[in-house]
Amino acid sequence: MEYKLLIKYKKIILFSALIAVFFVTFTETIGFNWGLWSYSSEKILGIFIFKIPFEHIFLYSFFLSIALVSMFLIFSEYESQDRPIIKTFLKRFFIRIRGNKNARTTRG
Repeated sequence: MEYKLLIKYKKIILFSALIAVFFVTFTETIGFNWGLWSYSSEKILGIFIFKIPFEHIFLYSFFLSIALVSMFLIFSEYESQDRPIIKTFLKRFFIRIRGNKNARTTRG
């Protein structure tokens, strides 16, 4: 299962997320101070870290980087095993759909 692979590489995933947070914090602070962009006070929580909205740092950079690094790790694992990525995921997807349909018909 993929979650076991992600647990195996948790240090890489977290380190990548921290790099992303540092990079976004650095670039967003520069962009904000230079007046390249700003944040609408009606659309943010109002919690700032280095003049950057809290949700932008953590929801955008932290969680997005975790998702992207996890995806690349899973894809590289599939490639190293010579398993076609798209075919494998589509096969699992359709098996789950069929399983849900069978579960609905047997219950009711």
